[in-house]
Amino acid sequence: MNATNKKTELLLLEERMALIKKASLEMYPNHPVKDIIFPKLVPRFTLDEVTLEDHYSEIDPSQVNLSTRIGAVDLNIPFISAAMEFSGESIAKVLFELGGCGIIHRDASEEDDSEQFNWVKSVLNHKPCLVTDPKSLKPDDKIKKVKSIKDEFGFDTIPIIDNERLVGILFTPNVDLEMTENLTKPVSNFLTPLRELKTVKINTPFSEIKHRLLTEPKCSSLAVVDENQKFHGIYFRKDCRWVNPIYYNNKPLVGIAISPKDEDLRKVDRALELGVGIIVIDSSHGNCKTVIEFAEKVVKKVKGPNGLIAVVAGNVASIDGYCRLAKVGVDAVKLGIGPGSICKTSDKSGVGKPMWSLISECAYIQRIIEDLGKYAPQLIPDGGLDTSGKVVKAIVAGGSLCMLGQVFASAQESHFAEEENAKKGDPTTYRGMGSIGARKKQKSNRHGYGKLSEEGTEGKIICLGPMKEWFPEFINSVQVGFGHIGAENIQQANLYSLFPHAWSFITASGQQQNSPSVKDASEK
Repeated sequence: MNATNKKTELLLLEERMALIKKASLEMYPNHPVKDIIFPKLVPRFTLDEVTLEDHYSEIDPSQVNLSTRIGAVDLNIPFISAAMEFSGESIAKVLFELGGCGIIHRDASEEDDSEQFNWVKSVLNHKPCLVTDPKSLKPDDKIKKVKSIKDEFGFDTIPIIDNERLVGILFTPNVDLEMTENLTKPVSNFLTPLRELKTVKINTPFSEIKHRLLTEPKCSSLAVVDENQKFHGIYFRKDCRWVNPIYYNNKPLVGIAISPKDEDLRKVDRALELGVGIIVIDSSHGNCKTVIEFAEKVVKKVKGPNGLIAVVAGNVASIDGYCRLAKVGVDAVKLGIGPGSICKTSDKSGVGKPMWSLISECAYIQRIIEDLGKYAPQLIPDGGLDTSGKVVKAIVAGGSLCMLGQVFASAQESHFAEEENAKKGDPTTYRGMGSIGARKKQKSNRHGYGKLSEEGTEGKIICLGPMKEWFPEFINSVQVGFGHIGAENIQQANLYSLFPHAWSFITASGQQQNSPSVKDASEK
């Protein structure tokens, strides 16, 4: 599949059923659909039930390119956050810094000053890795205050500020012994003065800042000051090492979720005005008249002269749903009904399809549509992708990128973790948008009038700490998976799925074999 969308015509309605029949017969020749009451069941598989065969490779995993694209929007890593309550301002900022995209969850308000758009504006104004409010002291503060900050927060670099002007920085490792013997003396006796510090101006490009932090000797931090030495923040090497921010129209990339109702077309207008990159039309049943017709309205609105926002719609669990959304011209379709760890939709409704088969089937008909010169949206697997291995399998099966829920909800930047002041190792809330708690919070009936079914649950997961401390390892594990199959990028990974015997079905015993049998010593 090409990284960029082809400028081709949309799939005609009358072509849809013929294509679906063709794909079904080719994918499942031993299970043709006949005019009988009880057709044979087609065996389908989850991501847990399949595994990949290795392939000869000369690829260094660290050099694997995980960049991808939705419509006209580029991403450096193939991850966007699920449009759920945990996905707020802070998650969106850190995902922008890492090269992905946070989808700000929808709220009930339709005002321009709603929580959703206040968060969007904050992300759009965000400067990657800049700490604007570090723990700081005044020149005449006593050393015992330094000890208090270090003991409570573990900070070793403390700006010393006088009337908003940077006087110097106290690097505590350099003067630890002296400080313990001089607790009542002022910090001005121990700081490194401004004239000896490495500083940058407020509008310095982040690429230059990152280069200096990672290459200049003894440059572990860079203070930001203006011509009057007013302090505007500080950059730290440790925060920048894994950062690769992604921009859209020269602004930080951020997305929003909206409901498939005409009132939310105002949010589309606001998104165009602000410079939002991705709009997600969020529904548990994307293959329905309401969602499809609404998606067509959004596509027409954002693909005109006023903007090129990428439009994502879903969720669907069939190639029919994929084809219907392809017909209206969305840039990507979310795949998956029921596989999420806090989703009850399949349990309540009896509807859903095992994720590996769903992705593979949609990828198959996607290739057929593209071979006809027609427009074929990209695939976004959504639900149950809680390990890097499942992400690798979902992409190889045909995904262009993945939507993650539980993984990002485990971050210290999760909206719930922030509300609960959860740190690494603490339990934090994670709940589905169809749960009782989420529905009570919504002032409007987001599920449609008269819908009483509870389609989500609520529970606790363990906070993994700040995302930049652990998500780079997750990203690298995906690169390692690509290395095992000899894929240098996502397009090559998609093609690997077509290799003979690329996939194996594994039994429950095989799944057990592929999982650690000794408990990790780091687990409590």
